[in-house]
Amino acid sequence: VARHAFIGDDAFISFRYAENLIEGHGLVFNPGERVEGYTNFLWTVLMAAVMAVGLPPEPLSNALGIAAGAVLLALVARMGARERGWGDPLVWLAPLGLAANRTFAAWSTGGRETMLFALLLFAGLARFLEERERDAARPLVSAVLLAAATLTRPEGGLAFVLAAAFFAIQTLRSQPRVLRPLLTWGLTYGAIVGAHLAFRIAYYGDFVPNTFRAKVTGLQWDQAATWVGMYVSDY
Repeated sequence: VARHAFIGDDAFISFRYAENLIEGHGLVFNPGERVEGYTNFLWTVLMAAVMAVGLPPEPLSNALGIAAGAVLLALVARMGARERGWGDPLVWLAPLGLAANRTFAAWSTGGRETMLFALLLFAGLARFLEERERDAARPLVSAVLLAAATLTRPEGGLAFVLAAAFFAIQTLRSQPRVLRPLLTWGLTYGAIVGAHLAFRIAYYGDFVPNTFRAKVTGLQWDQAATWVGMYVSDY
């Protein structure tokens, strides 16, 4: 992290919204203009909380990202230990490999929500697996974590959809088929994400952030190929 630490320019979008929020102008970039120019609601609100107590967002955002990365490493080790036991040295292979990855190290900083999102997503899916292994009757924790991930970055919704598909298949195959856990899980997630959607519609007057209107013009195969190529060249 010390070698790759940085602050990205996009971080200041969240800082600007957070500053206007604590100054009483609302969750806006420019006072008087209700435009949702961010896609990281939970992180922006967290930055507002940091700034409200008089702390500078630049170093604190990186500190929070580093802390999230450290917790994520611990959760990766814990998952290995659940499978193999803490006495197996192979438990440490995955977290050490992850810690040595320059992308993981760099994006533990940047001033953005990236590592918090990664932590919430991993924690939510890991908890989901644990709940399904023991057929939890009230699988609330994973639903809350995945909802928090979705409020941190909208891609969290994709993870929820995939998990929901597995949950539904497991429910359909069970004897007898008990729908209550699936409904409890889905409604918990839906209530949290739905509340945010209702706020978005009421406050900004749209179902999606303005960045979606500004940037999404179709499937964009050329851009997709460029990003996949960058990933392959790195890894």
